[in-house]
Amino acid sequence: MPPPSNLPLSFNRDRTVRQLDARLEELLEKLKKHRPSEDPWIVRRAYEIASERHHDQFRSSGDPYVSHLLEVAHILADMRLDAITLTAAILHDAIEDTEYPVSRIEERFGPEVAHLVAGVTKIGRLNITAPEARQAENVRKMLLAMVTDVRVVMVKLADRLHNMRTLQYLEPDKQQRISRETLDIYAPIAHRLGMSVVRGELEDLSFRHLEPEAFFALQKEITDKAAFHKEFLDEVQATIRSKLVEAGIPAELEARVKTLYSLHRKMLRQESGLEQVYDLLAVRVITDLERNCYAALGVVHHIWRPVPGRFKDYIAIPRPNLYQSLHTTVLHSGQPFEVQIRTQDMHRVAEEGVAAHWKYKAGKPGAQDDDQRISWMRQLIEWSQEMQEPSEFLSTLKVDLAPVEVYAFTPKGRVLELPRGATPIDFAYMVHTEVGHQCVGAKVNGQMVSLRHEIQSGDVVEILTQKGHHPSRDWLSFVKSSSAKSKIRHWINEQERAEAKEMGKRLLENEARHFGKSLKK
Repeated sequence: MPPPSNLPLSFNRDRTVRQLDARLEELLEKLKKHRPSEDPWIVRRAYEIASERHHDQFRSSGDPYVSHLLEVAHILADMRLDAITLTAAILHDAIEDTEYPVSRIEERFGPEVAHLVAGVTKIGRLNITAPEARQAENVRKMLLAMVTDVRVVMVKLADRLHNMRTLQYLEPDKQQRISRETLDIYAPIAHRLGMSVVRGELEDLSFRHLEPEAFFALQKEITDKAAFHKEFLDEVQATIRSKLVEAGIPAELEARVKTLYSLHRKMLRQESGLEQVYDLLAVRVITDLERNCYAALGVVHHIWRPVPGRFKDYIAIPRPNLYQSLHTTVLHSGQPFEVQIRTQDMHRVAEEGVAAHWKYKAGKPGAQDDDQRISWMRQLIEWSQEMQEPSEFLSTLKVDLAPVEVYAFTPKGRVLELPRGATPIDFAYMVHTEVGHQCVGAKVNGQMVSLRHEIQSGDVVEILTQKGHHPSRDWLSFVKSSSAKSKIRHWINEQERAEAKEMGKRLLENEARHFGKSLKK
């Protein structure tokens, strides 16, 4: 965070104060709209204190530092978050940058605000000089904070998003470093929390700074086709809307063009051009009830023939971040487009993720869904304890944070979520540690496969085990998940410790015999 700096040459205090006051009033209006029962006084008081504490601090853009704090709060207010979280957002740099004690925050705003501000402060407070070690420890702290109170990380994500929006004011090397960290860590965490809007903007802003030529070339290609895309989407929306009315299915429709980074990533993966991306254009059908989602799907398939192999039912099998929707791809006048069908509740979760679920019960987080969303993080924290090297932890983390691409089934129908490139060994360890240890072979869709075989979505995987069989160190070279790597490494370490202990015992016995003694009682 920036140290106190001199006033910028262009600084006009009176005008700036008026602009900041107006922005504060807009923030309070958002709170009133989304949370009418909450008292805005606490947010206003936080702003007054932040303005006082940060009065001589300015950002690289020349803006007063308090403007950044307000914008972070605005991002969270747009997610309909509560006054407590907005207050913490405004105060989130007070401890570190202005030496405002957490005890004073608790005294003025209560323990909940103090807890959140302290949590955000801990994530950034490190005495580590090596960049990779610093990043690894920061991420560990962020994961720990997420398990105890996910709002801490939501404030951190909002903070990072506004910093990315103003990244152009920093030196090029800092732009590159921050963008890479954002793309590798922050955007995937936003995805895991279901915050798709935040994730999309973080990815596009990172893409812009990391690969400006590719970014602007793709942006131009999309812009050049914007008029066609609008006309096409307006036409198909009108068709769907009229047919849904005829069928008596209530629905709202909206259109979207895929984000630039998502497009770029898919084009690289498919080694294709823009015209081969079937979900470049999409129409969302937002209805009232789950049964009407399936009814609307029937209407869409009655209008257009679906593209084979492109239907996905995320209502029956939600994604790990609890995203639910029906996806189908159809052709209109030779142009493919995706139709996503969901209820209003599913839509809120798809857009806002964990923020859509945030409720309070007796002053404590009460959303069971949030607990489901972050359960994978608890496992990751446990596995990370055995990874001493920061590079190992970060590379494994990137695999685990990547969007789940593979959904495979046990013979009994249990669904397991795996990273792309996962093998039967990864699958076996997801079933149970001992199943992984004793794995000697696998069948995929009834056919014997190698243990290095790459599992695909929809595969039915049967693991063959043999009692007394043990993991091989060679497995570490091809398994993908941190779960499998951690469990294999743990078994090997335990064996090596046991062997070292036995060897030491033998050496002592040999030495004792040399002197005519015995260690045996």
